[in-house]
Amino acid sequence: MIKIKIQNISYPCIFINKGKQMNIIYLVETIVFLILLLLVKKSDEKLNLIKHILLMIFGIMVYNLTVSFILGLIKVPVTLEILTIGQALLMVICLFILIKNKAVQKYKTNFKDIIFLLLILCIVVTIAYKSYGSLDNISYITNDASSHFNISKEFYKTGNMFIEGKEGFMPFLYVNEGIAYKIFEPIIGEFNLYKIFLAFDILIWFTSIILFYYVIKDKVGKGLLKYVVTCIACLIFALGYPLNNLLTGFHYLQAGINGILIAIIITGEELNKSWKVILLTVANTCIIFTYNLFAPLTYFAEYI
Repeated sequence: MIKIKIQNISYPCIFINKGKQMNIIYLVETIVFLILLLLVKKSDEKLNLIKHILLMIFGIMVYNLTVSFILGLIKVPVTLEILTIGQALLMVICLFILIKNKAVQKYKTNFKDIIFLLLILCIVVTIAYKSYGSLDNISYITNDASSHFNISKEFYKTGNMFIEGKEGFMPFLYVNEGIAYKIFEPIIGEFNLYKIFLAFDILIWFTSIILFYYVIKDKVGKGLLKYVVTCIACLIFALGYPLNNLLTGFHYLQAGINGILIAIIITGEELNKSWKVILLTVANTCIIFTYNLFAPLTYFAEYI
């Protein structure tokens, strides 16, 4: 096992110098955009709030990828300013739809879902702390993670998705990681950006468990015994292949699995046809730009 201890260095929290207040503007706007996406009516049925928060977050990540792809083709660097303008346009569309329909999406939540969420959060935090400390202990079994960190850092510096010599790397994660670096660099300093990389790894693992929970829950059904079986199955899943991906630094592979889980969830959701198409596009884009070997079988399964 490769272990590297990095001395924690404190940096002053600076938001305003050299126009870096844009990170706060973008972050606040993204939260508002997420809320608007949740409010847009997608179904006549009440939808699960936790599930759809995750789906909308992945949708925003696909938006970031799409903008980066288009700008990369015309050789324009990705900046928070451009992303903010693009999100503002989409927010106007969301507001137009809300005003036109004169209705908002209704949601429900489940006490058992919250209990499971808190249980998994405790497990994830415990294992993450044991493995990485307070995000200051880089400890991967392989050195694969270093390549992915370097390419995300390259995107952060250049704003170019098409990095020469790295065409084989899957951009879904390194684009969004690079954007996260742009947001948090004024707060924690460039030296500490590896902490954002570690946090992304852990969050991808965490979201995998929650998505898997909703896949199993929807199939197994209701009842206390079935709920216990679902929790046990999710725990086995969490401590198996996904945890291996975390410890080895193969988070791009786990993100591809997340795309498959999203596709399975969407196919079983009671959604308007347009939203089902949009969210399946989100899932398929996530798959093709994380681990494209998953794409042919997944797309075929969706078709049939």
